[in-house]
Amino acid sequence: MQHTTATLSRRRVAFIVAALSIFSLDAYVNDANAQCADGDTKPCITVGGKRGTSVCVHGRFQPCSITPQAPVSNSTCGDRTATGKIVCTIIEPVVTQHETVYPTVAFAPGDIVDIQADGCVQTGGSGDTWKRYVNPTGSNTDHLYHGLIRIPTAMPAGSGLVRIRTVIGKRQTVTGAGVPVSQLVLHLGYEDDNYSDNGYYSHDNGNDDQCKIEGNNDGGPAHVTITIYRGVSPETPESRFNFDVLSSSVDPNGLPYNPQWAWQQQPVNHGQIPNTSLCHNFSKSEWVGGLPSPIPAANFPDCTDQADLSTVDEPWGWDREVCRAGRIFGDSFAGHVNWFPVTIEGKAFWGNHEWADNDYDFSFVNDGDSDVSLYSNDRRYLHVEFDSDETIRQFTDDEWVTFRQAVDDDSKDSKDVARQHFDGHTILTGMFGLDGEHSMKSELHPLYAIATRRDNYENDPRDDVWLIFVRNRGDEGYCSSQLWDAGFEDYTFRLPWLPGMTSVEVNWSKTQFSGTDGTSPPIVAVLPPPAIAAPRAKRYSGVYVTFHLGPAASSPFIDGALHLVWTGPPVASLLPPVPSVAGHNISHPGLSDRPPAVMVHGQGGAANEADEVEHSLQAAINRLPAEQRLEVQKARAIAGVRPAVHRLPPGGPARRITAPPAIPRISRLHAIKAGPATQKAQRDAAQMRALCAATHNAPAGLPANICTSNVREHP
Repeated sequence: MQHTTATLSRRRVAFIVAALSIFSLDAYVNDANAQCADGDTKPCITVGGKRGTSVCVHGRFQPCSITPQAPVSNSTCGDRTATGKIVCTIIEPVVTQHETVYPTVAFAPGDIVDIQADGCVQTGGSGDTWKRYVNPTGSNTDHLYHGLIRIPTAMPAGSGLVRIRTVIGKRQTVTGAGVPVSQLVLHLGYEDDNYSDNGYYSHDNGNDDQCKIEGNNDGGPAHVTITIYRGVSPETPESRFNFDVLSSSVDPNGLPYNPQWAWQQQPVNHGQIPNTSLCHNFSKSEWVGGLPSPIPAANFPDCTDQADLSTVDEPWGWDREVCRAGRIFGDSFAGHVNWFPVTIEGKAFWGNHEWADNDYDFSFVNDGDSDVSLYSNDRRYLHVEFDSDETIRQFTDDEWVTFRQAVDDDSKDSKDVARQHFDGHTILTGMFGLDGEHSMKSELHPLYAIATRRDNYENDPRDDVWLIFVRNRGDEGYCSSQLWDAGFEDYTFRLPWLPGMTSVEVNWSKTQFSGTDGTSPPIVAVLPPPAIAAPRAKRYSGVYVTFHLGPAASSPFIDGALHLVWTGPPVASLLPPVPSVAGHNISHPGLSDRPPAVMVHGQGGAANEADEVEHSLQAAINRLPAEQRLEVQKARAIAGVRPAVHRLPPGGPARRITAPPAIPRISRLHAIKAGPATQKAQRDAAQMRALCAATHNAPAGLPANICTSNVREHP
């Protein structure tokens, strides 16, 4: 190919410019090692060709950093003496380096902080390359292209640089502990493996139109808003995403307490239940070979910025074939989308033991003083599940053994015993999510912690018994393949103060707890209500019961029953009645005129959940003769190493405190995927092999080729 003189001249000029640029950069790098006075600054050029500033630290100029734009809003963002609600917005946060300090957004000890972010970033490359700043989608977004944030000494997030998605909707408290006040400033960052071509130039719609500017979609340049509440009470949180999970308060562990959907926070929607059809049931139709796939795929970036495809759990192996068969030409994908662990308090109703996957499931409704919470699709309750193979099949405490035997017996008398142990005032912590296999049902699954008051214990309301278990890892049942961690190693319940009582002690002669290696007996502290009614102080009064579990990698658990003995005048009942469903009286204001739209398991509701894949599998097993049915059920009991469980020693006397315990740091405030649920997969596969053998490879009601298809049993 021949080149013109003009072309050659342009190339010579480009070469000279490049050489000068390299020379200039080398000169800068060498100059960076020059002596200087701490705090001195000088202009510089970054490797990516951007203007920046180099700051002198310990006598040396640091590598060139882009100068962050000043917050566009409140001039008091950098004033630690200012009080009130302080709103600081950063337009186009720096995305051309891993971390940037914003000293003009300063925090003070005691600040309560809300974080919001939105918009998109140019990530460079070819094609449509803009991506959402908070929850991007596309190739490599499992580890790249996320906005990051660091607020030193924030609790419960800690001082680490974390994805902004993980703290949206989760208020942080700045403690200031162990850090000079001058270092309590905002840090923002960005995940990428090549920062040189990032920025906010040449806007495009991004893959999947994630940055298209239309309607409610914020596809323009990224922006971060930090709202600081200093000396004032925080307002009710808000979000433009209907299915963000928001809470105005946290539990003693720093987890969202009795949260709601953002959609429910809108005045016009108070007291109502959203339908996931508002957001295409978190699914979309995919095209395969030019034709629409009969199985929808998970898709929901326009629904929430608190979850993404990394928090989706879908089945594998035989489970995948069975679960996807139930979603053919359906309106939702086969699997779960998870947000993060939450804590809820109210009323539990014992439900069922699903033999198909050995899950225990039950239903939950809120206390009367909290609005309808996180319900979906006309279900006026939350579904709760936990794998009995991971939990109650290994528990040794007498109360839990009695409960398990009553559930296994399944007679009327035994069901009454089960409900007596279970159907009381209850505190739950679990992974909150929507179950796509079951019509986007709201649920806590896995359940990490439960404290449920035993009903009518010895007919003495002052003898207060709580059935408790705590763990920090679990799976999500049949239509899943992963383990999910809770993020905590220590966990605290706040049990309610019994009205009218003056003091409380633990009856250690009756209290009994067992646990795996490394766990500890509960530490009990009591915070009586104030003598003068003060709603805020009263909210924190109660009995704080703290358990130590240790790292989730060992799948630790503690099970037992706590016996409290109250002192005070005689009382007629423990607590005012709480709302109920399906045949029980609903007595709390605001709910008494709302008949349940869907019945609950164990109370006439099984028929309403007949679309559940576990029921199809269970029906196939139930068609077998009794002897073969028992063999299939036994097949789940695969050989394996059972954890060592030992009786925990009694704790000491209840300690009287004057303020709630400090909120501990949670390792990660979002859904933590802990790897494949290997033992669950092995149990499910062993059961399916036994069912295929018993039915000559033709289990009734399941896919015709389920026994002969070549499927992977593990992800």
